[in-house]
Amino acid sequence: MTFKEAEFSLLECLLGYIALLLTLFNNRGGDLYNSAYICQVQIRKKSLSMKNTFIYRGLLFLSLASSLGCTNDTMEEVTEQALDYTDTGLPVIYINTKSGEDIASKDIYEEATIRIDDNKGRISLAEQNMQIHGRGNSSWYTFTKKRSYTIKLNSKEQLLGMPKDKKWVLLANYRDKTLIRNSIAWWISSNIKQVKWTPRFHFVELVLNGQHRGTYQLVEQIKISENRLNINKMRATDSEPENITGGYIIELDRNVDTDQWEWIMPNMCSDVNRISIKEPKIDESNDVQYNYIYNYLTKIDSLFGEGDIETVMGKYIDMRSWATQWLIYEITGTPEPNGPNSWYTYKDRGDEKWHCGPAWDFDYKSFVPSTSNKWINRDVIYIPQMLEYEPFRETLKQVWEEIEPLLPELIEYIEEQNILLERSATLNWSLYDKCLITDNRIENGDEFLSPYVAKLVMIEYLRKKWDFISKNIGNI
Repeated sequence: MTFKEAEFSLLECLLGYIALLLTLFNNRGGDLYNSAYICQVQIRKKSLSMKNTFIYRGLLFLSLASSLGCTNDTMEEVTEQALDYTDTGLPVIYINTKSGEDIASKDIYEEATIRIDDNKGRISLAEQNMQIHGRGNSSWYTFTKKRSYTIKLNSKEQLLGMPKDKKWVLLANYRDKTLIRNSIAWWISSNIKQVKWTPRFHFVELVLNGQHRGTYQLVEQIKISENRLNINKMRATDSEPENITGGYIIELDRNVDTDQWEWIMPNMCSDVNRISIKEPKIDESNDVQYNYIYNYLTKIDSLFGEGDIETVMGKYIDMRSWATQWLIYEITGTPEPNGPNSWYTYKDRGDEKWHCGPAWDFDYKSFVPSTSNKWINRDVIYIPQMLEYEPFRETLKQVWEEIEPLLPELIEYIEEQNILLERSATLNWSLYDKCLITDNRIENGDEFLSPYVAKLVMIEYLRKKWDFISKNIGNI
């Protein structure tokens, strides 16, 4: 966006400069660029509208003007001269589709090749054939400028130190100015005892068909395997009573893929009470397996609906994993469980309990300052009914007692990630900053902040959220 394209009025420009002077006065020693962004934070704290107001537009003008005193277009030119995607300190993934065209479908695999260079320019994965398709629900259709992908290698490979497998995910984190929202949730998950599995990941630069696409997160895909969610994997022919009891990956999500069994759970407390079987998929299972898991889950739903909380919680719900997952979502503040969206659960063979995990998808409306002093997901899924059960409330307190001391270490981790991604984030946002402005995405509240200031806002949010949970978990 250039100044001419933005069509700023004189009043808007004056408001921007006045805000800058006030901020510099209160932020001596800070650089011009971040002072502008801090000013935006201060204005937002006064609850002024961020859209269609002179002040907001003036601040947007200021953000553009304060970035080296030039337009975004000039910024991109300067950044490109100063930085190259091979110079960010991150590994580089090169993917070339056989057609030479961009990935067009999120359902149909396209033939391609892949090569990975490590952060020193050495080949980490030699070029080989693979398949790729898009991923995401609303994000696939909404965030067309930077999309996420699923890749399938021809053979199991160890990628960037992560255990061998064929299937991987490339997350775009398009609307996350810090680029680390998912990382923080997974850090918390990996530091809680008894969590079955937390997806591992590595930040990378993605070059698709010769074009640099920015900072991506190479992540282990959720699936049943020895190195991922390590539960029993059924065969498509399994029909014996014991064998069909697991394992299943069960997703609570308003959206569903065409290759999944799915139905509505009427007693769930969310907007769209849809449940689907992520694994095994329809073509990898049979009707006997479907009937078993359908009857198992609808029995649980019926018990919740009948108010038989003691039976359902005592016999069917693994309280520890449900409490852990709920707290992770509550810490991040994302309202995704209200959908629900991407709430993963599982059931293993020979185990009557329904377990939660792994944690997934935290880039939407998360770490928003206005949610730091309230419960966000108290009335979703089956949480209201679960909270009626005293042993579950006690389990929540026990899990929080384990999480509570982690805050200093978590903040240190955030600082480390911010340093790791500093050069990559600069290059990434030189590609996509004006896209966020054009899309008018204001879901996380930090879309127009620099990554550095967005990080500061995130840390302040976490301090307040930690304090809120500590004070209120005892009487939830």
